[in-house]
Amino acid sequence: MVNSRKPVTITVRADPLDPVMKRFHISIHQQQHNYAAPSPDTLPQHVEPPRKRISPSKPRSFCHLSSPQSSDCEDTDKRKAHNFLERKRRNDLRSRFLSLRDEIPGLADCPKTPKVAILTRATEYLQQLHVSERQKAQERKQLKSRQLQLLQRLALLKRS
Repeated sequence: MVNSRKPVTITVRADPLDPVMKRFHISIHQQQHNYAAPSPDTLPQHVEPPRKRISPSKPRSFCHLSSPQSSDCEDTDKRKAHNFLERKRRNDLRSRFLSLRDEIPGLADCPKTPKVAILTRATEYLQQLHVSERQKAQERKQLKSRQLQLLQRLALLKRS
């Protein structure tokens, strides 16, 4: 993991008919979470980053006309799609936390349990299960050893 977050700048053209390039300033942490913010105007102007290709086979909505407003319309469409996907991601994450909470003894009856508490208790519960599993494996080994001793003794008694 990188300790220092280095900023990255990307430049994209939202609409092929719009000559204005939009710059986004993204830190490494933000890139991992797909968050982007417009970059400050402190970047050198002589550096030309690679341009994003736009495939001509993409379906277009009616708002894509050759006007300055078409870029805003596309941005609105992208934002709506992003908001929908982000809402879906958050709902899925919430659902998984609730499922995890319901599997941990003592937390199923607590509907307002914080996520950090769920993760902490889940970790503790897993550690308890690992300890219990090791103990049961040791007990199973001892019982098999005892069974072998008893079978040998039985065989000895049958021979006598």
